[in-house]
Formats: sequence, C-alpha cells, structure tokens
Amino acid sequence: MKSLRTSRGVGIGRRMAMVAALIVGGLSMQALMTAEPAHAGRNCKQPYCGKVDNHAKKRILISRDWCGDGRRKVGDHPCYSNGHHRDPSYVWLQPGQSSSRYFKDTDAFLVDVGCTVTWYSGGIRSARAGQRPHSEIWIRVHNDERFWIAGVSC
Repeated sequence: MKSLRTSRGVGIGRRMAMVAALIVGGLSMQALMTAEPAHAGRNCKQPYCGKVDNHAKKRILISRDWCGDGRRKVGDHPCYSNGHHRDPSYVWLQPGQSSSRYFKDTDAFLVDVGCTVTWYSGGIRSARAGQRPHSEIWIRVHNDERFWIAGVSC
C-alpha cells in the first residue's frame, strides 16, 4: 500500500499528527497561562478557596490572611512577623458557622494559648498550644482545603 504524500513529500498521516500536536500544545500553553496561582487569596475561584466550618461548642478565631510559607506558625499571626507588617483580618467563628459567611477565602485559624483544637481535613488532626504567652498556633488553610473543626477545649 502506497502512502499518500503532499507536494513537499510529507505523508498526510504524519502531517495530521504534527497539526494535532501543535493544537494540543497550544491549548496546554493557554491553560497554563490562565491558571490561577496556588495561593490566590481573595482572587480564588469557588470551590477552590479555603474554608473552615465550626462544629465545636466553642468559637474559634479565623483569619482571611496568611503571609509567608509553612503549614503552621507559633506565636503572633504570620503577617506580623518575618518582615511582613500587613494587618490581617480576623473574625470569631461561632459554633455552627462557616467561614464563607465572612470571607470568600479563609487562610488560617488559631489554636489559642492552653487550648487544643481537633479538626478533620483529609484525616483527623489536632494541635495543642502551650500555656506560656505567645505560644498560640496559627494553622494555615490552603486554597481548595476545607477544615471541619470538631472540638475546642481550653
């Protein structure tokens, strides 16, 4: 069986494969160029925003902001340290409330001094802050993460 050829000698099947590769490559590049950053903050697109639901019997402090890297920060809010001096937004999340009531994207919650907070986010986890001043722990909530606060005991 003889292969069909164009006037330049390139097989039609091979030429179609090259055109398809260019189209797929172009679409992939367009998707990469329009993708949101991993930490989009207030510009995240639902449902890919951080969210905290309080199912505990006590309130918990949440924040719209996170500055720097890391999953947790002991002491002051991360926007007050490490060279960051931005004033973060805080709200007390009451029992039964969801952070989406206050913020489109929630970035952190607080484990206060002397308290233990238990939560579920892909598994049951907990953190206990020490008794000494400035031993509170800020837990980071990444975009597309949802935290269910199960318990707060102090």
